[in-house]
Amino acid sequence: MKIFQLIIILLFSSLDLYAEIIEGKIVAKGDYESVVKLDINDKASCTGTLLSSSSVLTAAHCVISFGLNEKTRLPEVSKNKISIKVSLGDGNILIDVKEKNIHVNPEVYAVDKQSMQFGLNLLADIAIITFKENKRLENIDFPAIRISDFPISMENEENINDDTLISDIEFIKYTAVGYGYKDYLLDPEDTESKRFGTIKLSPIHYLSNHQIGLQSMPVNYFEMKEGDDSVQVASGDSGGPLFNESQDLIGVTSSTYKNFVMEEKIAIVQSQFAALYQPQNSIFLKSLVSQKDVKMVLK
Repeated sequence: MKIFQLIIILLFSSLDLYAEIIEGKIVAKGDYESVVKLDINDKASCTGTLLSSSSVLTAAHCVISFGLNEKTRLPEVSKNKISIKVSLGDGNILIDVKEKNIHVNPEVYAVDKQSMQFGLNLLADIAIITFKENKRLENIDFPAIRISDFPISMENEENINDDTLISDIEFIKYTAVGYGYKDYLLDPEDTESKRFGTIKLSPIHYLSNHQIGLQSMPVNYFEMKEGDDSVQVASGDSGGPLFNESQDLIGVTSSTYKNFVMEEKIAIVQSQFAALYQPQNSIFLKSLVSQKDVKMVLK
């Protein structure tokens, strides 16, 4: 099977690109302090992860906007106005971000000037924000980023052919954290609470080359089985972390596919994440460390 890079044309996308952990649990005081809220242009919000006392990882689509230049009428990409809210035990810290300190993975978008359309590559949907080092953040437990080739471990992984899909496996638990909506159908305004929950990744990501990113198993909320505590992401979770069992960062929440037909009792949700071990992301992260001296731990 040939794995093609996923390019989404925004004008026709059915994805929720300002993708709270649906039905997740409220984060206890002192837990996941590295997970922060981003205010976007004073009207929207995303989630981010502190990598150090001077850097945050988030989704690229949270920090950029697409539009037409007023003078040339050509497509252009601009950076959003961003502020970071860090909730600590002794209060909140607000950090304003300078445009020059927003570093976007250049692989994330393409502009077609003839068709006047923008393409978003969800596999490369990551960005790093830097700011002046803040001493109040030094005691936070900053996560490391896992960029090795195979963070999803299987005993026979190296023997899997590209044409093989593994469908009968034991799911490994991954954890998503975010400031998004509590529920797609109820209480959609609660975006001030930080939630977490277990994500079940689709077996399709156990292909040997891992070149199609990370996405959750789709869930129909009208057919949820009792005891199934897996969650999905929703608006406001974009840019939030996906942790493995060792609490290493392996992905960034990118988007959500939704298909709601209420009269037919269909409420299907599927979450997508930008995998940090993908070469187009790991190369970008390594370049920031070496060329711009951005502080983060890469494993």
